[in-house]
Parts: sequence; C-alpha cells; structure tokens
Amino acid sequence: MDWEATHLVCYSRHVFRFDPKSLNGRPADSFALERDVRFHDIDAAGIVFFARAFEYVIDTFIAFCAAEGLRVDEVLRERRWGAPLRHVEADYVQPLFFGDRIEVALVAAHLEDTSVTLGYRIANCVDGVVHATVQATHVFVDVDTFARRAVPGEMRSIIETRCRLWPA
Repeated sequence: MDWEATHLVCYSRHVFRFDPKSLNGRPADSFALERDVRFHDIDAAGIVFFARAFEYVIDTFIAFCAAEGLRVDEVLRERRWGAPLRHVEADYVQPLFFGDRIEVALVAAHLEDTSVTLGYRIANCVDGVVHATVQATHVFVDVDTFARRAVPGEMRSIIETRCRLWPA
C-alpha cells in the first residue's frame, strides 16, 4: 500500500486531514509544551472538558512560534497577517483528570499555498500514554480584508525547518 493510502484520511475541499493514528508518535526533535491539567479544565464528570484540548494546542502553537522567534502578539498588533482556524478536530482516546501532567507536542505539519494543517498529540508525562490527537488548519489572511493570502515567509520558514512535513 502506498504512503498516501496509509497516512491520509482525505483531501477534499482544501481541508487536509491526517490519519489520527499517525499522530500518536512523537519525533524526538518535535516542539512540545508540558502543563498540568488545572481544576477549571475539568467538567462535572471530573474529566477534562473536551474543548480544552483545542486551547492546549493553540497555546502550544503560540509557544512554538515564540520559541522560533515569531511573536504572534506582535504580528497581530502590527496587522501583518491573521491565521484563523478553518477546521479543527480531535480524537479522544483516554480521559484526562485534574492534576495530570501532560505534554502537548506538535508532531506533524502539512503546508499548502494559503494554509497549514498542524497535527498534535496530547500524552501523559508520567507513562507516555496518548490521550488525544488534534489537528488544526489555519488559513492565512490579510487582516483588513480577510482575503486569503500566501503563508507568510516567516511562518513557512519555521514550519519547513522545525516540523515533520507531510506531502500533498
């Protein structure tokens, strides 16, 4: 079976999707952020509220950019470009609980002309068990018109040099 058949779920209408299982591995040089599951992250069932996974990956994306010298707060303040989410999805494997120490790792990226899809895994720091995988597609836009624009060179450069790229 060829690579695309084993690693891609679909590619249609400009939304790239990774096979969620392909996000379980963590390349040694991938960017990761550790954090604790906080009390206000959990719901009435005592587990992490599902939407917190999206907050965790956005925090990781912002930290990744900062670690590479790209300050997203400055980009937004200077109105250089925007990168709103077009699509985000998560696969939850095991629940997370208050007090768990987790690692959110950026494990894959797929670049297109005007968008990037990033794949993350959320794993427990103690035993390495993967609790969720998340993928998020950012579309790059002109902040005044919201017209699509090319992925900015500064972003393209750090994605190409620091992330495991997946082919189109």
